[in-house]
Amino acid sequence: MKNRISFSLLIALFISLPAAAGVFGEISRFPVRDTTMESFRYIGQINRDCTGTLITDQLVLTAAHCLHDLDGRFLPPESFGFWPAKNGIAFAPYGRYQVKAYRVPQLYVSNAVLRADYDFAVLKLTEPVPPELVPNFEFGTAGAPWASSEDELGLKLRVSISGYPGDKLLGVMYSTVCDATFQTNQAGKAELVYRCDTYGGMSGSAVVAFNPVGPNKIVAVHTYGLEQENKATALTPERVELLEQLVFLVSGD
Repeated sequence: MKNRISFSLLIALFISLPAAAGVFGEISRFPVRDTTMESFRYIGQINRDCTGTLITDQLVLTAAHCLHDLDGRFLPPESFGFWPAKNGIAFAPYGRYQVKAYRVPQLYVSNAVLRADYDFAVLKLTEPVPPELVPNFEFGTAGAPWASSEDELGLKLRVSISGYPGDKLLGVMYSTVCDATFQTNQAGKAELVYRCDTYGGMSGSAVVAFNPVGPNKIVAVHTYGLEQENKATALTPERVELLEQLVFLVSGD
């Protein structure tokens, strides 16, 4: 692969960046046996250290911290590849897609204090994926009675998170289901907290809320784990507006 990130750099990234690790000893995750199923085929691995989710036939949602080095320097787009529905070292049913461009929120770049609140990014692939890989999702925490807005903190949702944990066999997709709660952090911003088992490599995974009355909804992007709980950047109305701006900008790249 051209421009591959070195193994030593990947290890350093795992150690130094916000860790997407938090395994609580509960049996809440399972290996996905058939990643080509409709519920999983839109999820893919980004290089060997992150997860992304297709949101159109050429755009992938992930975490912004997956895209820069230890000094905060963003790596060139050609450094990244995306394997939808990958499951193991040798099984990539839809092959590898090269990343052509990406966009991250300006607040993530310019304000270190708020990085965790804007830790998402959109990648553009050099070519579109087959249409069957594009999921039917809505975005954000508002707009339905089962969801939450930034003014409705404390509401619990049933969510799923799927990705590529680094404590399991390389390239094997795992999925987990648990309850998640919206709360405010020290900066007064909404975040999603949960005890779904995750590990480094699942950064960038979409947090999908089950919707009994319509399409499931991506309500957050998984970013890091702590000793007592894992957290995600909640897609509040403000952040959804930023996400839509990123989609517009990167689509023209």
